[in-house]
Amino acid sequence: MTVESDASVDRAISDDPTRGRADKVRAGVRGLWRRDAPTLVWGAIFVAILVISAVGPFVLQSYSAIDPSNRLQGPSGAHLLGTDEYGRDVLARIVYAGRTSLGIGFAITGMALVLGTLIGTVTGYYAKMSGPLMRLMDGVMAFPPIVLAIALLIALRSGVWGEIIALGVVFTPHIARVVRSRVISLKEKGFVAAARSSAVSGPKILLTHILPNSASTILVQTVFIYASALLADSSLSFLGLGVQPPTPTWGNMVGEARAFITVAPTFIIFPGIAIVLSVMSLNLLGEGLRGLIDPRARAILDLERSRKDRLGRAKKELRAIREAKTTRSER
Repeated sequence: MTVESDASVDRAISDDPTRGRADKVRAGVRGLWRRDAPTLVWGAIFVAILVISAVGPFVLQSYSAIDPSNRLQGPSGAHLLGTDEYGRDVLARIVYAGRTSLGIGFAITGMALVLGTLIGTVTGYYAKMSGPLMRLMDGVMAFPPIVLAIALLIALRSGVWGEIIALGVVFTPHIARVVRSRVISLKEKGFVAAARSSAVSGPKILLTHILPNSASTILVQTVFIYASALLADSSLSFLGLGVQPPTPTWGNMVGEARAFITVAPTFIIFPGIAIVLSVMSLNLLGEGLRGLIDPRARAILDLERSRKDRLGRAKKELRAIREAKTTRSER
């Protein structure tokens, strides 16, 4: 092959648009990984928890099968995470409990999202309605969340729907205040003033201009509320006020395992790990999303990372100096 033909082949490869797009995609993925690896990792962990909870019950043995001859057994080939006081497989129960707990948390978050977004947009855009509604929200937030949820749950009677309503009411102000703040800042922008001067109605301005520009803020707050809802659901179930046995949730599994913590510690450890992993992954995912979406938060995160990098380099240099001094003294 001649030099001219080699050059023409190289030129054809470099001019290939498909190859150029692939290189750009690879470069973008590498840049995203370098910049936001923790967010991607924690997001992947939570997605894995969702997938396992959704698919696992169809693959594993029954979560309710009782085997009294194998009660409170440790991990084994037949039961990877051991058995509970009735001989039921702990792994199967944790996976099924994940479906229940994550579903209840999703319902609580959905209720808080709808009510909070509605109240936040109305009170933020219409100043006359802000006073009574936001004082009500402040009153709800004045109580500790679990205490208020217990009071509402007792009034509504224990059960799945009572728990969803109680915790949905508790978390509504947390979204309403964030949405209201965002709406107040947006309604003073030029594009909203232009729409208002064009005789566009208030509801249409909210739906077409303000809410779409608030979506990123609402998304981040929703992720945090989901984490709080999972933790609150586990707390209520632990206290016996949420979903009742024999239907497993992570919270009531921990509650049932208290009596056997010295005999079968794995019975309480693994549901606790599931709660911690889910809540932690959601919180760290929310922090990462906030850093991606909010420029100020991104700047703060970048400063913190650079500070940690400088501190790490300084520690390495100090360690190298100490090792060099030790080597000289030994000589």
